[in-house]
Amino acid sequence: IRDRATLIAVTEGKEHALGRFVGREGTIATDSVVPGRYRLQIDAAGFAPVRSEVFDVLEGRPTDVGIITLEPYAYLSLKSVLTDRRASPKTPTTVEFRVNDEKWRPLISIADFDVPIRAGTLEVRAKTQDGMTFEETYQTVGGEVTEVRVVLSR
Repeated sequence: IRDRATLIAVTEGKEHALGRFVGREGTIATDSVVPGRYRLQIDAAGFAPVRSEVFDVLEGRPTDVGIITLEPYAYLSLKSVLTDRRASPKTPTTVEFRVNDEKWRPLISIADFDVPIRAGTLEVRAKTQDGMTFEETYQTVGGEVTEVRVVLSR
């Protein structure tokens, strides 16, 4: 089952997952949660995981965490890695990307599949061992594919 809500206990600034719930029609109901501070993480196929704000569960009172909106993944498709002379680089090339100022992650190779990413600002950079570079910024949209063609230059 890919669609789920994970209940996360928040105690003294630390978080740990307590259990997973699968809800029908977008609602989750349970009466087995003890009072405390929590958040929910929602995972659904085709959508970026979402974490709610921290909320309090009080004894004897219902808790409504409100509406949590899922955002569809955007997709990154690496189409080519060439030099400005339309040739393959002569030395090994490192290609990395990051989304919305998160940490840089390696983009291993041109693949037969698109890489799911959060929608927003996508940065792609590449560097060869002999000093050729590439840097480009894209604005991605949920549900759409952003095609990247790396063109290395000095």
